[in-house]
Amino acid sequence: MKTKVLIVDDDRQTCEMIQSVLASAGMDAAFLTDSRVAAARLHSEKMDLLFLDLHMPRHGGFDLLQSVRSKGLNQKTPVVIITGDQDPKVLARGFQAGANYFLFKPFEMSRLMRVVRASEAAVYRERRRFQRVTVTRRVTVATMGDRIEGRTIDVSLGGMMFHGDRSFAPGSRVEVELDLGIAGAVVRAGGRVARVLDDGSMGVEFARIGPRESEKLQEFLLPMVLEPAESPSPSPVQKARA
Repeated sequence: MKTKVLIVDDDRQTCEMIQSVLASAGMDAAFLTDSRVAAARLHSEKMDLLFLDLHMPRHGGFDLLQSVRSKGLNQKTPVVIITGDQDPKVLARGFQAGANYFLFKPFEMSRLMRVVRASEAAVYRERRRFQRVTVTRRVTVATMGDRIEGRTIDVSLGGMMFHGDRSFAPGSRVEVELDLGIAGAVVRAGGRVARVLDDGSMGVEFARIGPRESEKLQEFLLPMVLEPAESPSPSPVQKARA
C-alpha cells in the first residue's frame, strides 16, 4: 500500500516540487493550495503524512494544525511543517501545536527525503492503528438512551464498522460496548457515527477511549494485524481464541 500524503501550501511551485519528489519515491502524494479546502478534506479523509506550510493567507499553518489535532481522522497523523522561519519561538509553538517535524526553506531533495525517512516509524504506527481487521464480535452502540445491538464487520484501533437492525444518523455521539469474546473482556469507548452505508451498517470513529481500554483493544487486534513473520509464536490472545 502506498503512503498517502497531502501537501498544503499556497505556493503551487513548492507543492509540485514536493509532490514530484514523493511520487518518485513511490508515494501517493496530492496537494492543495487553499488551506480552508484542506481543513475540510482532513476532517473526512485519512492521510499517512501531512506537509503544512506555516504562512498561508486566511487560514495559516498553525490554525490548520490545531484544527487537525482537535478532532477527526488525522489527530495523530505525522505532520511536517514547511517554513523559512527558524526562530526558536516558532519551532516551540509548532511542536506545542502538534507538529512532528520541520522542513526549512529553501530545501533540497536530500533534505526532504531525510524528513520522510525520519517519519517512517510514526507513519507505520499510525497506519497500523487504522488498519481494519475483519472480525465479528457483539457490540452495543447507545445514544440519548437509545441502544442498538449488532455485530462488527471490521475493527481497528481507531473505530469499527458494524451492522445492527437500524442505524443512527451520521455525526451522532455514541457510547460503544464491544465484547471481545475473550473471558468477558469488553472495550468501552465514546465515539461518533462517521458514516452510514446503504445497507444500514454504520462506521463509528472512537473519539474517547481510555488507556486501559485502548490496551485491551490493541492486544486483541495486534496478532491479526502483524504478519506471521513478525509473530512466530501464538500470543495469549490467539491461544484464548483457539
